[in-house]
Amino acid sequence: MTFELIGDAVKTSFNQIQYKGVGPGVLALLGGEVHTTIVNPATLSGQLSSGKIRVLAVTSDKRHTLVPDAPTLNELGIDVRYSLWNGLFVTAGTPSDVVQRLRVAIQEMSKSEKFITGMQKAGFQLDYRDAPDFKKYTTEDSGKVMKVLQKVVKPEPVKN
Repeated sequence: MTFELIGDAVKTSFNQIQYKGVGPGVLALLGGEVHTTIVNPATLSGQLSSGKIRVLAVTSDKRHTLVPDAPTLNELGIDVRYSLWNGLFVTAGTPSDVVQRLRVAIQEMSKSEKFITGMQKAGFQLDYRDAPDFKKYTTEDSGKVMKVLQKVVKPEPVKN
């Protein structure tokens, strides 16, 4: 998806090779089978220190703490920001008092030094957003992705 977003932004396309997971893709990069890949910097932490891989840019809004010298795509003049996000969702009928208790618990957890440290050690960058802001963010982000998917995915014709 990220290569499609970049290609759309810079008016080009990439010859993409799909691998069965991040591991085989990274091995292909290390072996010279492919020239580039897009993965979380935490996945490459061992290779980064060896000098076998060079990070050209990060796709997030901000520079990544594991590769602070790598610019964002936006800093390079490519208007693409893409990162994977996670959220806690409940069914529409969940009582408001339960929703509120969950929101407070998640807010408190997101400020916990133990949680922050654990996530940083795992290579994750935290960007906590409460429900209204998270909904706005995910709606906008999904819209960008759908725009590119509509260009790439060609529906099969309906057979009568």
